[in-house]
This record gives sequence, structure tokens and C-alpha cells, in this order.
Amino acid sequence: MDVRTFISIPIPVNKELSELLNDLRKFPGIRIPNVKQMHITLKFIGNVNENKLNIIKECVEKSVSDINKSSLELKGFGSFPDNKDPKIIWIGIKTDLPLKKISDSIGKELDNVKIDYDDKPFKPHITIGSINEHTDISNILSKYKDKSFYTVNCDSIKIMKSELLNTGAKHTVLFSIGLKN
Repeated sequence: MDVRTFISIPIPVNKELSELLNDLRKFPGIRIPNVKQMHITLKFIGNVNENKLNIIKECVEKSVSDINKSSLELKGFGSFPDNKDPKIIWIGIKTDLPLKKISDSIGKELDNVKIDYDDKPFKPHITIGSINEHTDISNILSKYKDKSFYTVNCDSIKIMKSELLNTGAKHTVLFSIGLKN
């Protein structure tokens, strides 16, 4: 059986981010993900046979074996592909944690065991909204673009199952791989 899978760092939502999300909800055409499922995607794998999940776990363990726990500052606000025609709204990440190195290393390990994944270039961010129609968010972008929201501790990397339901995606932790002290 196939399991839709991704590798991530979960991000808890606090008051500061809740205020931004409430501001975004005022705009037509913006969809906000479940706040209990906010995360940084390190690598999206997609559908993979459940027999390969332990192999994926080993790949992540190898990739983070020398990585220390650290903090992540949620800072900055923007959109992809650009601010004139936004499709994805994001919060930026500032950290000493080598997120790109971790993402690249996971990719190399997955390549070694012939497991396919989405190989888009890694850009550390948290997706906080998607836009289905042209929406002018320039005022809110200028309000929050340089804001430091809060800092969270990162002590593990999660391998997640994502089920697409009529009510939205449901994420479940399959494995948690701890980082060094």
C-alpha cells in the first residue's frame, strides 16, 4: 500500500502568528492550512510503498546524525512566485540549523536507495496560505514583511504521512528522529 509522505519540522502556532492568520482570513480566495499542522517541509516524497518507510527513516537518521538541536526564528513574510501575483503565502525562517544541508543530504540518501522525491530547490519557509484567485495582499505584506514572530526549539525531524481528505490534509507522524544535544 502507498503512503503519501514528507519530511518536516513541525511549527507550533502562537498568538503573534494567529493574528496574521486572522488578518489573512479577511481576504477572499486565501486558504489557510490547519494551524495544528504548520511545518517546514524538508523533503516531499509523495506516494511511496509502505515497505520503504523504514528505509526513508534510515536515510533521515544518516542525514541528521551530526546535527545539533537548535532554535528557529519565524521572521519575515512573503509570497511565491512573487508579491505581484501571489500563489503561496509564507513565513521565513532564521536559524543556525543547517536546513538546506539537511534537505540536500536527505535527497542524496534517498537517491542512493532509489526513492523518488520532489527535487525543487529548498527554500526554508512555512506555508501559511494559498491563493486561488488574484488577490492584492500588498498592504498586509508591508505590515508583516520584516516582523519577527517568535522562536521555537527544534529537537527532531519528523517523517509524516499526509492523507488528502475532503476536509483538508490530515498529517500523522510516522517517525521522529531526534537531533543531538
